[in-house]
Amino acid sequence: MSKEELIETLKSLTDVLNNRVIGSSSIVDVPYFDGKYDGSYSLQKADLYFFKIKLFIVAAGLEDDQVKIANFGGHLTSDALFWFATTIKDKSLTYEQLVKKFEEKYLPESKTKYCEWPLLTVNKNRIL
Repeated sequence: MSKEELIETLKSLTDVLNNRVIGSSSIVDVPYFDGKYDGSYSLQKADLYFFKIKLFIVAAGLEDDQVKIANFGGHLTSDALFWFATTIKDKSLTYEQLVKKFEEKYLPESKTKYCEWPLLTVNKNRIL
């Protein structure tokens, strides 16, 4: 094996490890979410983030609750990051509880009931 081939092999191995262990978003492009409410557009941003982070967790094969929770918070900014930091202070928090709290905070039924956004239907039906 040449030096160049060895370098390429090591690069590809590193990429695979980074995707599996660190949770690189190259498997699914997860958007950042700031949690700021500015009408129905925010509901769409929250729902798109929620759908894609759940898809990423499934695609990456993440099973441990703490790893899922850490990845869930990895693309939150601003108000949403503050909410996340406050929420995870409860060390007994499970991933399912975090998902429920996110839905209650950012995708409440009172605001999503009449919103016409295709992913809301997907999320509400719990495909992931």
